[in-house]
Amino acid sequence: MKPRHLFAAFGASLLAAALLPLAAQTKKVSWKQDILPLLNQNCTGADCHGQGFKAEGLDLETEPYEALVKVKSQQVPKLLLVKAKSPKESYAWHKLAGTHKSDVVKGQGETMPLSRGPLEKKELELIKAWIEQGAEKN
Repeated sequence: MKPRHLFAAFGASLLAAALLPLAAQTKKVSWKQDILPLLNQNCTGADCHGQGFKAEGLDLETEPYEALVKVKSQQVPKLLLVKAKSPKESYAWHKLAGTHKSDVVKGQGETMPLSRGPLEKKELELIKAWIEQGAEKN
């Protein structure tokens, strides 16, 4: 193989390796298959946002999508709980990511979920991707 072709093949391999994580991030996130199960597992316990208890008035059991998306935050009214395509402007994202007490957000309380501690990085990335993709009810 000529050096020029070898260099081109090596460059193509590097490019493919660099783009592989990007391809994984662009997977379409599903409300029903990805996000709702996370909420049910972590947020709708008896002392949280379900089973008759509505911390901060947030009921994630009855109609969870409608309770989150395009709804004004009670703690930081300048933000929506979930603003489609904008995790930075989504108070629920900040509460989950632990950035809610920053000088920019000026939120309060503890990082969610309280029941089991912070979400894993892959779970946070999934929620962030869902918001960035438009927070669809799909």
